[in-house]
Amino acid sequence: MYKIVLLFVIFLILTINNGIAKPIRVILDTDIGTDFDDTWALTLILSRPDVYNVQLVQVSTYNTTKRGQVAGLIMDTVGRLDVPLAIGDYTGEQNVPQYSIAENYSLDTFVQHGGKLSYGTSVMESIMNTATSDDPVAIIEIAPATSLGNVLLRNPGISKNCLCVAMSGSIYHGYRNSSSPSAEYNVVQNITSAQAMYNATWLSPLATAPLDTTVFMQFMATTPLGPGPYADLLLANLTNNHIFASTLLANYEAWYNGGGKGYSAILPFTPTTGTSTLYDALAAYMTGVYGNWRLSLSTNSTGSSPPPFPFVTTENLPVLVNGQGYTIITSPGMAQPVYPAINFPDGMNIDINEIANDIVSSIIGA
Repeated sequence: MYKIVLLFVIFLILTINNGIAKPIRVILDTDIGTDFDDTWALTLILSRPDVYNVQLVQVSTYNTTKRGQVAGLIMDTVGRLDVPLAIGDYTGEQNVPQYSIAENYSLDTFVQHGGKLSYGTSVMESIMNTATSDDPVAIIEIAPATSLGNVLLRNPGISKNCLCVAMSGSIYHGYRNSSSPSAEYNVVQNITSAQAMYNATWLSPLATAPLDTTVFMQFMATTPLGPGPYADLLLANLTNNHIFASTLLANYEAWYNGGGKGYSAILPFTPTTGTSTLYDALAAYMTGVYGNWRLSLSTNSTGSSPPPFPFVTTENLPVLVNGQGYTIITSPGMAQPVYPAINFPDGMNIDINEIANDIVSSIIGA
């Protein structure tokens, strides 16, 4: 039996205690198709309309039409054509291992089936402009911040009533748990946009899922603690042909066979044994908690400390992005405060298993 999904419990408690009757409005900014973690993040937020009121899926960087086809097909398949899709600027070619599953699904088909499609970042900006302190918009930033950076540079004050949770940076440890920080991909791909995101004044401070914790984010069928939540995802697909589970796993197969099998991870992975590194899933997970915590505060409060993120330890740190794409801790007052998730309070295996339980429960419970 599953544990009660912690995200739902937090949301329910906040609703009862504070009269909150709505989920947090969110924009997902994603470079879906290259690594597979974006698909987990998208599937999670689409599966939980009680937690995430998804206002827009914005695809960003490189061959954005292909990314849009992948995202659009997923949204269409799971019945979430109520969510608009925006195609960001084309910035060149990049390998998209997941593309084979969507190559025969056009953006015209997305529209014909009832989807709402736009190009550029105007819709993203217009949604952010509607944010208020008691009805904020949360950006889940799991791509290089090209699209978000364009909006922030064009309209610097737009962040004041918004939140942002980003898979971004490297505080104390780097790729493959290196003892020194790395220039993390999402930052170094567009340093100017990353700087705009870190320098912005948000309604409450920028929260990040950096490499310190995300490099360990793999959900396995067998874990040091026994059978893992990934086994339950496989079982749900086999026994119920569950649409969210089957869509997620079909996309995983396409990505894996399209070249994803060559991607690096701390643990070996295959579609039958467990996931690749789910960097972005942690950012999406944290957003549900952060957004509903923010909704529980009084309008003018920023909160005196990081919200109680379950299963990760955060710090309140002044962080800036330097010219080489490193996220650097600096002196107080020299940079905006940031809440990075830098550790696991109960131990990595225990806490990742709990996060996996919550995410998988959400997906197969949809």
